[in-house]
Amino acid sequence: MKIVEKILGRIFIAIRSRIEHMMTVYNSSVIKNPTGSATVSGKVFLQYPEHISIGSCSYVNGGQLIASPNAYIKIGCNCLLSYNVHIRTDMHLYREAGIPIKEQGYREADIIIEDDVWVGYGVQIFGGVTLGKGAVIGAGTVVTKDVLPNQVVVSGSMRVIGERK
Repeated sequence: MKIVEKILGRIFIAIRSRIEHMMTVYNSSVIKNPTGSATVSGKVFLQYPEHISIGSCSYVNGGQLIASPNAYIKIGCNCLLSYNVHIRTDMHLYREAGIPIKEQGYREADIIIEDDVWVGYGVQIFGGVTLGKGAVIGAGTVVTKDVLPNQVVVSGSMRVIGERK
């Protein structure tokens, strides 16, 4: 019985260690970096924090920054990210009808947020997107393509964009 408990204990420690590596929670702190510091306020979940960079004087409020093993999130300087922002570098593939989505794999792509970008409440940003310098993303927007420098983008309406083949 003691051998089983010992093995289960080691398995539990290994699983916990892996989860802690993959997901880090920051609560109201200042992140120091070579060019200055950035502020994280509220509760921010970071997955693969070693693949996430936040520029100086940027402010990240409560939300999720989910990088993946082969993709990065780069946030420039002087950026503002509001509450409940969800940034994710990976996405399931789904194009092939007749094959379960969970068996179609996923793709990973970097997300770049250039300097002086304001991201409003509840925005969702998906992999492969660049937000140009000075862009403003309105609350609730789902960002699936690049935003040019200084553009103001808002959305919220659902529209059909395609069909599975």
